[in-house]
Amino acid sequence: MPQVVDIAPDNANTHAILRAAAAEIIRLKGERKAVNEEITACRAKVKALGVRQIDFNVAIRLHELAAEDRSESLANLRACFAALDIGQQGDLFPAPPVPDFAGIDLN
Repeated sequence: MPQVVDIAPDNANTHAILRAAAAEIIRLKGERKAVNEEITACRAKVKALGVRQIDFNVAIRLHELAAEDRSESLANLRACFAALDIGQQGDLFPAPPVPDFAGIDLN
């Protein structure tokens, strides 16, 4: 359970700390808003290329990893793709489906 601290509301030092903290939080929120707007603009450029945001986010996450961790993650993804039959190259000329002649008189 957090410890309750008795704050003297009329203490000049307490007022100074609270005012400074509030000013700092307001300043940081403004910076965060500006950074978020820049990130949104970058994401819009990626979207304009037709790249899905979720795909780009995965690429960024992999890019941010250290080389060894990235190699391990890519190997794990390849294993998952193979197990789930994702991204496999299809046949250029697949065989036509076999017709179902059950119940059809061919004579």
